[in-house]
Amino acid sequence: MFTWWSGTEFRNASGYTDPRIQTGNINNYRSFQNEMIDLTHTFSPTLLGDLRFSFSRSKDRSPNGGLAADWAS
Repeated sequence: MFTWWSGTEFRNASGYTDPRIQTGNINNYRSFQNEMIDLTHTFSPTLLGDLRFSFSRSKDRSPNGGLAADWAS
């Protein structure tokens, strides 16, 4: 099984109440990828084997709020 989602999200606020954190037009890019492999084998009428492997990855590219608020050191 393989799933993949990718998209952008537009926000007009960061979600934080601290006024020093970036507000205004914030464009986030996000993508999610999931993969799963399942192998089932019947060895005998009373012995069954099942092997599964899964992998997930998430990417979130959004502005650095601390850098935009001039917190960079």
